Amino acid sequence: MQEDRFNDTETLRCPYSYFDKVRSESPVYFSPSLQAYVVTRYADAQKVLLNPALFSSAPRGQVNFFANFAPQYERMYDEADVPRQLPTLVITDGKTHLRYRKHIDSYFNVASVRELEGKILKVVDDLIDGFIDDGAVDLYKRFCLRVPLHLMCDLLGFPRTDAPLLQRAAEASVRLAGGAGETEERRAALHKDSIDFHRYAQGHIRRVRTSPDHTLLSAMIHTVPEDGIPMTDQELISMLQALNVGGNETTTNGLGNMFWIALADPAIFSMLRADRSRVPKFAEEALRAECPVSALPRWAMQDTEIGGVAIPAGSTIQVNYSAVNRDPEQFPEPQNIDVERKSLRNHSAFGMGPHYCAGAILARSEMKVAMNRILDRMTSIRLETASSPVFEPKLIVRSVTTLPIVFEKAGDAVPP
Repeated sequence: MQEDRFNDTETLRCPYSYFDKVRSESPVYFSPSLQAYVVTRYADAQKVLLNPALFSSAPRGQVNFFANFAPQYERMYDEADVPRQLPTLVITDGKTHLRYRKHIDSYFNVASVRELEGKILKVVDDLIDGFIDDGAVDLYKRFCLRVPLHLMCDLLGFPRTDAPLLQRAAEASVRLAGGAGETEERRAALHKDSIDFHRYAQGHIRRVRTSPDHTLLSAMIHTVPEDGIPMTDQELISMLQALNVGGNETTTNGLGNMFWIALADPAIFSMLRADRSRVPKFAEEALRAECPVSALPRWAMQDTEIGGVAIPAGSTIQVNYSAVNRDPEQFPEPQNIDVERKSLRNHSAFGMGPHYCAGAILARSEMKVAMNRILDRMTSIRLETASSPVFEPKLIVRSVTTLPIVFEKAGDAVPP
């Protein structure tokens, strides 16, 4: 069996050959570095993700994952006089999880996102306007990173100038969620970034409580939920943190990875220009092939088995989405981008089951609009250098760090 390299920096940057070997030799593999059973097959992932009664999303006293909520850091929030972090959307089960989902689901359904497409288009075009005359840009830093940040600021009623603070907070949450990959000193520093966001969010909550507006934050505060119990400041801040991560970090990675795949094979841009109906299909294949959320944990509620491997009660299971989405039993020739692939949306980039990503429809819309407007407004798009971009060595998400491109302006293209 292969050595444990799930927490190795170089493997995290370029993981797929290692994942293939693990999947073929030991598809449910106990990783000493993660202290978790790593699931790499699609069928096994389905068993875990579609059975929340047996495989819980709520941590069982583990610090390896979701160090966001580790008790030893709570005093930092108390000393800063801000509410502590509270599990809401991602790591709760049953009625608790449903309570938080019901607060936001109606704002991210098909009809609501369709109404947002004008806002998405404006965010995208505003950003392109900032570099379209230059002929060169770091597409990741100037575009992919900012589209979700600016849109989330607009939806919540935060000034776009505060986007860097939201970015740091999202980065902190993601790194703490993969706490096994961070030093103790680094975890404490990341909690300080989270505290800054809590203080910032608390100020906006106080403002909107007294002066309601038309933002998502105002709706969360002033809409009485089905159970009749309004959310507390602690719940609201933690929900904002979860929305910030989902709306920024993961969508940013989806955009960056999608454009990297297209830049690596110029024929893809030609294909999409020739038939724009393939843009949404390509986005799905990009989500599958370079999954923006690479792994998330579950916890075994009782003694069980996965793929014939005994799993003791209380064990951590890491569902490795990046490996699962390249399982050849589910996706033949998974290394290839095939926009005509059968069951194109059956990938696990947005999860499965009750924790299926609440913002999936919005993320898809952002990716579709972003690609279409780049194609509308640029031609001859190519990487500035022949070298491949470097992927961040992160345990929970997968993202490039830079996408330097050169291009030609397509003229005064107008939105379709």
